[in-house]
Amino acid sequence: MRRIGFAVVLAVMCLVPRGAEAQPHAAPWKIGVLWEVREANPRVVHLVDWLREDLKAQGFNDRDLHFDVRQVEGLSGLPDAAKELIRVQPHLIWTSTANVAIAVSTEIRNVPVVFGVSSDPVRFGLVKGWAKPGGNMTGVAINEVLLNGKRLEILKEFIPGLRRVMVMPDPEYDSTPMLRLSDLRGAAGRLGLTLVEHSVQTKTDIEQLPGIIRKERVDGILHIANKTVNQHLAETIKAVHLTRVPDINYYLPAVENRWSMSAYAASHREAFRMSARLVGRILRGAKPEDLPVESADVYELHIHLGIAKERGVQIPQTMLMRANKTFE
Repeated sequence: MRRIGFAVVLAVMCLVPRGAEAQPHAAPWKIGVLWEVREANPRVVHLVDWLREDLKAQGFNDRDLHFDVRQVEGLSGLPDAAKELIRVQPHLIWTSTANVAIAVSTEIRNVPVVFGVSSDPVRFGLVKGWAKPGGNMTGVAINEVLLNGKRLEILKEFIPGLRRVMVMPDPEYDSTPMLRLSDLRGAAGRLGLTLVEHSVQTKTDIEQLPGIIRKERVDGILHIANKTVNQHLAETIKAVHLTRVPDINYYLPAVENRWSMSAYAASHREAFRMSARLVGRILRGAKPEDLPVESADVYELHIHLGIAKERGVQIPQTMLMRANKTFE
């Protein structure tokens, strides 16, 4: 009987793939969740619900998942929030964006970190390389530099006579939008377009939009990430709608929710689903330094035909055929 028992054990061991990830922690798994609410508005981005749902799909039991959540308004509060999370000794910390991960990188060095979305994690110093992150962080990347150029191209196809495109950066928020803006200027020059840069840092800046758009003869709007716009979303939507100027967004749900005429982007929901898979692998024993940064490289074009009609835009048939979703 002993020989039979040993043979069974040996057979089972042979069935386990070499290099398979161990599961060193007993449940419950403690997961710290940290996000800046003006970047990922909890009204429209249900991060914790998504994480729980995606981890359950990987076989984790809901009752064995414990989330410690810190929502912070403004990057300045993130380091203290990170210290609070470290005190509860989580197995892992998940951050909504690269900006959040950057803000807490000096506070969190011995805890695995997974970032939900980053435009270029190597460029911003989060990881040493895509294939081998080499530290305590890994996550999912979206090539926003490429996407902003593509958005300009799409906007130009919508509006053959497009000449002047407004963007609304926030120069005092952080460096990331500014780096994107530098790349965007280059893309605009290649397309023969002029960028009209209207800094938005206050509600007053948003209220001034209609007058500035008329004065600057803006005939297209490209939305980029801006904390003040997220904070005063309703006022921004109203101001843009008043101008009747065609726009394109970096956030797909903006079209379905009638915030924008169009959007071209990777699905943030899918990006967060990919990051949840990385979370699951780390909880089962993998090290973030060995988990390649994943690329959310499937992009979608959404168009709201009703808004296009309101703004006098006849969407070309070729663009309608390219669209993944259209809304009336």
